[in-house]
Formats: sequence, structure tokens, C-alpha cells
Amino acid sequence: MGVHDNHAQHIKTKERTGKNIEGKESEMITTINLLIVGVALFSYFAFTSPEPCPRKYRVTQEKGGVLVNPTDIHRYCELDYGGKFVLKDEFKEN
Repeated sequence: MGVHDNHAQHIKTKERTGKNIEGKESEMITTINLLIVGVALFSYFAFTSPEPCPRKYRVTQEKGGVLVNPTDIHRYCELDYGGKFVLKDEFKEN
């Protein structure tokens, strides 16, 4: 039993140092790699998010908007998967 315990302890020690049994560096995901992936994903979603529906298409004419009825919002904006109104492509100014 003593021989097997020492071998197991030797393997655990090697694992803690980041080296496998052969003494080569094992492939580990480092914190910096996770940070890079996180920033990249956040940037993608932040810059590709659709344009929100402007106020003039969300309020009635009495409040300075273009809507006759509050239900007319569907003429100018559509509901996205996040539960927010997004301006339709035909009303975008570009």
C-alpha cells in the first residue's frame, strides 16, 4: 500500500504544478483567456444590438409622438426576443 500511496501523491503534486505525468505542460484554460473571450462576447452583443424604438414612435400625438392610438406602435416597431420594441428597418434613417 505504501508504494501506491506515494505514486498517487506524486501524480497529485504534478497536477498542482500544471504538468502531467510525462512532465509536459498540460493544456489549461487560463484566466486571461476567459477574460478575452468574455470581453469579445460582450462587445459583439453590445455593438450588434438592434436600435431601440424612438420615443416619437412609442407615444401618442397628445404627448408629441406620431401614434393615433397606443396600439399603432406595431406599425413602426416590432417586439424583439428581449421583450423590447425595436424600430422596423423601413423607418430607420440611414
